[in-house]
Amino acid sequence: MIRRNPDIEAERGRLRFHAWRADRRARVSALAASLAHDLRQPLDAILRNAQVALRFLEHENPDLGAIREILDDIVLDDQRASAVISGLSDMLRRKQTRRDIISLAAAIQETLDLMQGEIAGLGVQCGFGGEADCEVSADKAQIQQVLISLVTNAIEAMQGQPEHQRRLEVTLARGGPDMAQITVSDTGPGVPDARRRRLFEPFWATEDQGTGIGLSICRSIVQAHGGSIWYTNNRDGGAAFCFTLPLAPATDRARQGSESGLTEIPSFSRVGAGGASTAARVLLVDDSEPYRHAMWSMLADVPLMELAGEAADGMEAVKLAGDLKPDLILLDVRLPGMNGIEVASRIRLASPESKMLFLSQYDDPDVVLAVLHTGALGYVLKVDAGKELLQAVAAVLRGERFLSTGARECGHSSRTDGL
Repeated sequence: MIRRNPDIEAERGRLRFHAWRADRRARVSALAASLAHDLRQPLDAILRNAQVALRFLEHENPDLGAIREILDDIVLDDQRASAVISGLSDMLRRKQTRRDIISLAAAIQETLDLMQGEIAGLGVQCGFGGEADCEVSADKAQIQQVLISLVTNAIEAMQGQPEHQRRLEVTLARGGPDMAQITVSDTGPGVPDARRRRLFEPFWATEDQGTGIGLSICRSIVQAHGGSIWYTNNRDGGAAFCFTLPLAPATDRARQGSESGLTEIPSFSRVGAGGASTAARVLLVDDSEPYRHAMWSMLADVPLMELAGEAADGMEAVKLAGDLKPDLILLDVRLPGMNGIEVASRIRLASPESKMLFLSQYDDPDVVLAVLHTGALGYVLKVDAGKELLQAVAAVLRGERFLSTGARECGHSSRTDGL
């Protein structure tokens, strides 16, 4: 039996809290810097259109129809800039942004249409194809912000290539039975292997004039929607950035029923008084409200699953766990005020029957080991959640241990098999 020294655990908790505060300050700085990055494109478009309109007005008989079209473009670009500011402000304040069922094909085509002038002006040929449609529950403005950032990076990367070799391809496909995948590829020089690992780090840029923030914000947005983002070099040269998003629940249920043969759904229930099945009650604990929303959007339409409550910090989580006695608690390692490991230890005392599943970005074996020592049954990397959350929930509610693919690939299973 492993015994923990309370003083050591408290000191570890304080150190983790200070680390969280430092990370939080970095995130605030990153969000502020992203304004400069993501507002550049719509502001440049507004300036160009305004200059063209002024030249038209210098004519003796200006074409009012053409000027009206230019002014319409300026209004659209202004709305895009406003959406960027609102979205980043909501992320900073952890405010839930509006999620709607959107057509990814339509959102992609609209984005490419908005950027048509810039794409053509830089001598780039553009193509879009793939699945006829995929519907997701998402903040449309944020998803288009990701697309604009990736497309802008791609067309800028090709400026050193001969004009006839500049080709941008955007494809939409099924990334599995329950995911949509968007790929933005170019024919530029690609990214050297030595630089790949730092691509998504804040304030690290591949270009001297870059802010090093665009891809970091892209990752934050995609992960908040329950997806993942990654980079690969094209076989024939150039770069490809891919990201996934969970399909809207209705599409997800239909494809699961017809293709995956998933039979785990009944195990989400619990047996109540008289032997009847009742809904499994879930407590979500994460300091990111958009991420809590994304996780619940994947569980909300599962039969016999009920949201018992939400908590944004450790103290609130412990109190709610004691008051609500939920069947399942999904929580992050990093939480304000009290780290998730200490939270889990306190919840074990406040609500011993509750089963705990961690959702975290940390792939450190020592962190996973510490989590499992608290009595938690599962550990899922956030990048795996889009594909493996339902499996993890089903396993943990059955009382079984579950480590996501990313955790197992990092070698955690060999260190935890004996626990």
